[in-house]
Amino acid sequence: MPHHLRHSTGTFRNVRGQNLSYVALFPPVSDSATTSDSSAAAPLSSPSLSSPSRGCSDSNSSSNASTSAANRHAAWRPVLRLSALVVRPMSVLLPKVRAVPAVKYELLCRDPAFLEDFDNDPLTITDKMTLRMGAQSLKAFGALRKDTRFADPSSALCALPVLFMMGSADKVTSLPLAVEYFEKMGSKDKLFKVFEGMFHTLFDDPEKDEVFGYMTEWLTSRFPTAAERQQAQQQQRTRRQYDLVGDGDESWNTTSSGSHSSSSHRRRAGIKLI
Repeated sequence: MPHHLRHSTGTFRNVRGQNLSYVALFPPVSDSATTSDSSAAAPLSSPSLSSPSRGCSDSNSSSNASTSAANRHAAWRPVLRLSALVVRPMSVLLPKVRAVPAVKYELLCRDPAFLEDFDNDPLTITDKMTLRMGAQSLKAFGALRKDTRFADPSSALCALPVLFMMGSADKVTSLPLAVEYFEKMGSKDKLFKVFEGMFHTLFDDPEKDEVFGYMTEWLTSRFPTAAERQQAQQQQRTRRQYDLVGDGDESWNTTSSGSHSSSSHRRRAGIKLI
């Protein structure tokens, strides 16, 4: 993780009483800024996604940037539909039985060192998922498809800036389905970035620095640091000093000796002094 990104970790308890952890990333702030600082960054137009496999170069992230809400299996083939019918009732009878095919870990990223570390990590498993986890995943996907808030521009969700980031070679989730979900979102500030040739775990692929850099730029453009805000305000004040107001000659009135005339002449010239 880049050292210049702030991060926050925490835990929460799910409905089964299990403690789960999370990690949140934030852009850096200066000493004079606080985590509550905000800015009214103008929303950017959504890129065209008619050809998502070529990438949306003007589009992360998670609010962060990377969003997994649209992640569904690439294709609901007949075998998967049949499996779904079996998994739901079986998860009640045999919730801990591992029978649901899991993601092949070699499809996560293209970095051999990461894959070796992942394979040797005692906290990760490459076995099949439990029936209960499979059923809960299907339930979550179904609820997501039925939820209309993501398409409602007036909803609290759509008031947030949204960044989608995916790899064009992602074989774990479906890029076309993610694009479909993205296009239906009612958010005014939504961007989709496709990283050419990258796999599923963008933050672990060999080009991860590019991903972190893109996400950082996206975050800071909407949540600038105190120093950046101060610089922008100074630039705005400088521009205002030379704004022309009203009609008339846009040049300074000068006396015959070449010096500036009185303030009344300046007002007639249409120069606003601040």
